Amino acid sequence: MMKRVGLLVVGALLGGCAHQAVKSEVAPAAATAPAPKKVELSEASLAELIVKDKTTKAEVLAAYGSPVAVEQNKRQLSKDMLATIKVPLPPIARTKEFWTYNASPFNADGSMKSKVLSTMIFIDDNGVVVDYLTSYTHVAPPQ
Repeated sequence: MMKRVGLLVVGALLGGCAHQAVKSEVAPAAATAPAPKKVELSEASLAELIVKDKTTKAEVLAAYGSPVAVEQNKRQLSKDMLATIKVPLPPIARTKEFWTYNASPFNADGSMKSKVLSTMIFIDDNGVVVDYLTSYTHVAPPQ
């Protein structure tokens, strides 16, 4: 009986050590996996990334990360209404969500920018970019 208990204790100890060794071998590999690099928001990167009616919101999220704000289009036309209209409609008619992104207010050297780029990306019901707008906000220099 004591031999069985002794074998169980030794087996449990060896099993615990083997389990810990496997954990320590797996953890460093997962920790060293590089995180996807986010693209800096600029007019050039937007023009390169966004192809209207082709780029998906997953691609936008992969490039720029989560938006600063997501706003629902409260005046979106229904699919039935869109199907009956024969004239070209502005992109806002097909927009479900407006995603807002802002560029960093700092230059690479740490100084403040005099103007900061903002963009609003229009996403439709299918998760595809319909259009986007850019604007600049002037920033007052620190006093």
